[in-house]
Amino acid sequence: MNYELIDSGGERRLEKWAGILVDRPAVQATGRKSKKCGDWEKAEVFFDKEKGNWFTKIDLPDEWFFEMENLKCELKLSSAGQLGVFPEQLENWRWIKKRLAKVNKSTKVLNAFGYTGLSSLVASTASNEVEVWHVDAAKSAAAWAKQNAKLSGLEKNKIHWVVEDVVDFLAREVKRGHKYDGLILDPPAFGRSGKKIWKLEKDLPRLIELSGQLLVDDPVLFCLSWHAVDLRKAEVLAILDKLEQFKYRKPEVLDLEIPATQGHELVAGKCIRF
Repeated sequence: MNYELIDSGGERRLEKWAGILVDRPAVQATGRKSKKCGDWEKAEVFFDKEKGNWFTKIDLPDEWFFEMENLKCELKLSSAGQLGVFPEQLENWRWIKKRLAKVNKSTKVLNAFGYTGLSSLVASTASNEVEVWHVDAAKSAAAWAKQNAKLSGLEKNKIHWVVEDVVDFLAREVKRGHKYDGLILDPPAFGRSGKKIWKLEKDLPRLIELSGQLLVDDPVLFCLSWHAVDLRKAEVLAILDKLEQFKYRKPEVLDLEIPATQGHELVAGKCIRF
């Protein structure tokens, strides 16, 4: 994997993406920057959160990719300060691949809020028995995800690309009587889809309710991650406890932590999975 977190602190993160040093915001990095890390001033790419602009000291390469095993994701400087990959998901990608590698029959997996598709690609490559539905409301994200599938040589894999509001799609799938063997959910804290506004703390109960109606009784996997700092794991567990599939299971409850090579690690999200 050609990524590393160098240090975090002061609500910033210093990372190296395919050899390029990037300094960008991280609201979870509430501590101080490490005094031992002298690379902050060397950053070649910087995102100014107040101005909403990227500043670069170098010309970015025409081909700038995040690579993990046989998967590729094109890196881009997005207006939200993202580059197209959430590296804190590495632990979940490994878990998803391990779970799905064991399946020996046709298995349907839905990846909601799929963004640029790495979770979809990981799921798709875990087994020939896996069929993936990748759902995201943004056309640009879906196009990016399709491009990543092509870069990874997976354009012919069984992946369905759905551009639709996630909650609307899930509700329609429930009405159609469709079921899924696995769900991967990584909802944003805030988002817009047409005239609709998504707020995680308000809309999460409905998302989980629909998830329970879509999941088979004995799912292969359920993975829910989020990045909202104020939403506690205990609150999410209380909502999940209403799912029949959740009862009598011992879920894994974890922080999505990125280790640092020089300074402070970054807990960039939370996750509950079973």
